[in-house]
Amino acid sequence: MAKNLIVNFDDVLFRESGTVPRPGSVRLMKDAEAAHWNIALTSTLEQRVVRERLSEFLPSLAEHVMIVGSDSWGQGESPVEIASANLRSMPEQTLVLERDIPGYERAVAADLAMVVMMDSLPMSADIEHARLVVDRFGLPDDEDPVAVWADPLNLRPHPMVTVEHLEACLPAFSRKMDELGYIKEGDVGPE
Repeated sequence: MAKNLIVNFDDVLFRESGTVPRPGSVRLMKDAEAAHWNIALTSTLEQRVVRERLSEFLPSLAEHVMIVGSDSWGQGESPVEIASANLRSMPEQTLVLERDIPGYERAVAADLAMVVMMDSLPMSADIEHARLVVDRFGLPDDEDPVAVWADPLNLRPHPMVTVEHLEACLPAFSRKMDELGYIKEGDVGPE
């Protein structure tokens, strides 16, 4: 079954108002693409602008990635929910990468597992839905490992977050499948 990653393009992949890519995030996207994850990007920018910016540092991904930009969702709609619906996958196979509390709230509203990147963990944050909260995704040659603010699954992503960590963050598949890989009739949710 395909694994899906919904990534906040504006905040997870970029810093400084969308002009400087985050090296650790770029590395993780390359690794997820190489591991055949389906990737969708959400953005407050138009799809065309996202594709142009993405082509500068992830050209192969820019050619085929699903983009849910500002020109594809309206006021009151959630780009995360739109991306999830367009991926046409089970929620158990979808992970959201977001940044800070507003991103966390978008993933919670979509009822999807998430990894959140924050500079620190606010004392008021309700992070029970987050599978992992880190300050960055990291690089192999980083002198300091990523700072882990919450790790309820005990993944210990040092020195960096890998695709294997992302896979471990996917919730357990709780639906019953028949011999052809289809959900059995009448089984629509967790037991």
